[in-house]
Amino acid sequence: MPTSIRRIALAATLATAGLLAGAAPARNPAQPIVTGDGEITNTVVGPVAVEFALVELPDGSLQGEGMVAFAATSGWVTFDLTSSMFLDGKLAMAGSVTSSFDAPPSDFVDATLVFAVDDGGSGAGADKLAGTVGPRGLTIQQVVAFIGPPPPQAYQPVVTGNFKIH
Repeated sequence: MPTSIRRIALAATLATAGLLAGAAPARNPAQPIVTGDGEITNTVVGPVAVEFALVELPDGSLQGEGMVAFAATSGWVTFDLTSSMFLDGKLAMAGSVTSSFDAPPSDFVDATLVFAVDDGGSGAGADKLAGTVGPRGLTIQQVVAFIGPPPPQAYQPVVTGNFKIH
């Protein structure tokens, strides 16, 4: 086959492949569920900075992570988020502690960390956050079934920062 015909055949093949690729359905990107960071004043340990993000992947699974930092000890906790549910307009979620350093009360790697966010909009004190630690390996659905949802008095105002439920 002459060179010019090969070039035309190659160009036609590439053009067809490009058209087919363009017609292929696009992958759905991860959908954010909640993102943000903020600081609360815990009555026991003082100022606590919290940040996390949770997304739903195209296959329906959840993936998230975050960090809690304690000003009093310069300690921190990192965690994964793997389950969530809405409770009376608030988002509750849970996951496992993946690492910790000098975090009160002590080292609790693999414990279940639970958060609930009340997204009150923007502005200081608009959002509220509740959090606790529980036995390892629980989903938020199990925590709510065994213990119940966070009571209203558990929510503390976010002094600085903002959490956004998407």
